[in-house]
Amino acid sequence: MDAAAQRIAEKLAARILPGTEPGATWRGFGIGLHCDGCDRPALPSEEQVELVLPDGRTLRFHAPCADEWRRLKGVLPLLRR
Repeated sequence: MDAAAQRIAEKLAARILPGTEPGATWRGFGIGLHCDGCDRPALPSEEQVELVLPDGRTLRFHAPCADEWRRLKGVLPLLRR
């Protein structure tokens, strides 16, 4: 597991990142805001994904971090059983 995936897994386990599906998803290029997954900024040369959660919060991820979040949020509950 790379450093970004490890950080996302830790945040999911600590419930900093939710395990719920977003209500809406947008893709575009970064504007320097920090990724909620790996904590690094999403640069204008990098694809960024914005997820609006049912509670109204917006999460921003690098595209690979969003993919990793989606994968891990489905796997980690199974590992806790």
